[in-house]
Amino acid sequence: MTRLLVGTLVLVVLIGGGVFLYLGIILKNGIENAGPRLLGTGVSVSSVVVSPFGGGGSISNLLIENPEGFNAPYVFEMGSMSIQMRVGSIFSDVIEIDRIIIDSPQITYENRLITSNIRTLINNLPGADSGAGDAEELEAGGGKRIIIRELHMLNPRVVLAAASVSAPLNLLDIELYDIGEVGNPVTIAEASRQILSAVNRAVLTSDINRLIDEVENTIRGGLQQLRDRIQGVPDDDDN
Repeated sequence: MTRLLVGTLVLVVLIGGGVFLYLGIILKNGIENAGPRLLGTGVSVSSVVVSPFGGGGSISNLLIENPEGFNAPYVFEMGSMSIQMRVGSIFSDVIEIDRIIIDSPQITYENRLITSNIRTLINNLPGADSGAGDAEELEAGGGKRIIIRELHMLNPRVVLAAASVSAPLNLLDIELYDIGEVGNPVTIAEASRQILSAVNRAVLTSDINRLIDEVENTIRGGLQQLRDRIQGVPDDDDN
């Protein structure tokens, strides 16, 4: 009887561990496949871990590459992200996430005349400006819809990138609620649009002008140092 109980416990642990790993692989592949189709740029993640029992989990090192035409390697770098979700919903048409907490994400902001890298990501989403319909949004997101009840970005930091100079600025926490709801879930493209738009507003309503001034002053200082060095170089005729 004791051996039977021990064997049963070992089997349960092995099955639970297999499901644990399987769920993580499903979500990791989903992020890395749907992300580029939605955003038009590379998306990668180191690992996804989800408990098949409680629905808690984590995502490590989620990186979103800068869109084409911008210099910095990444627009978003999210090292630590915790999630609480309804595990059974992964296999349904509507994924239900109760809470996402992103700790200390780094946002790189680059401006180009009438647009920016974040605005470019928003415009890349299906249906943003092209008039694409709901069917295209669903196809880009793998046919899934989503509900996110809470999303918190804690201690976000924006880095304004200009030329080879960058300057950091801390933002206020970003909080979103009820992205989709029961009976009216949203496409993954629409959820992404709401999140990116909130980030864009947070950046634009921050003390971004002070940050721009700091970067411009740094560039001017670098140019002046270069001029001073050039003027200090003796001519060949002086030797």
